[in-house]
Amino acid sequence: MALPRIHRLVLSQQKVRTLRKTGKKIHTSFLTAFLNTGNEARFAIVVGTNISKKATVRNKVRRQIQQEIMLSLPKDMKVDMMIYPKSTIVGKPAAEIKKEISSLFQKTA
Repeated sequence: MALPRIHRLVLSQQKVRTLRKTGKKIHTSFLTAFLNTGNEARFAIVVGTNISKKATVRNKVRRQIQQEIMLSLPKDMKVDMMIYPKSTIVGKPAAEIKKEISSLFQKTA
């Protein structure tokens, strides 16, 4: 299931540059995130071909991250976040991904 429209961050080249230059960078073992403060909690998940050459694998990783964001999103969070998964995330169970997303949200607070 996809993120609700209000929680999607639509990326343009300018937004990507702004987030990468001025945003705070956070690392976890499976994810790297760039974030800025915003009006709503909005997320963009960028899964490149460095994860896998197969689109089905990349889409599965994206869907797993979106699902865990929806389940563990704090109500009072107001950030624009761009998430880059690392190649170590492929094949990890949902419990480990949920733990990573939760630790990512704790680091942003």
